[in-house]
Amino acid sequence: MPEPIFSAAWISLRIAVFALSIGLVLFTIGSSIRTLILPRAANDWPTSFTFGVVRRVFALLLLRRRDYVSRDRIMAYYGPVSLLLLLPVWLTLILVAYAGLFWATGIDSLYDAFVLSGS
Repeated sequence: MPEPIFSAAWISLRIAVFALSIGLVLFTIGSSIRTLILPRAANDWPTSFTFGVVRRVFALLLLRRRDYVSRDRIMAYYGPVSLLLLLPVWLTLILVAYAGLFWATGIDSLYDAFVLSGS
């Protein structure tokens, strides 16, 4: 027999997802503020992860470059490219968080919650 929608376990799960989703929204907003606005270095995992992945890609681009000028020309784009790629990372985190919020407040399908959070 399937578990009823309004069982205590189901409601507890939705409350937990709601709380985690609120936390993810606040964390993502804080990450963007720490990265873009704070005048000193403050690391968190979305920023560190994105910059690390972009650094590895740039390291591959530098393999065949031997002189300083050509390497410097390529590395001049490292910071701007990393910051531009952080935007979709933050947007994805916000999308997932809002999908969790919508699901926790009564949207039955996760697909519908994701569609609603992206609109």
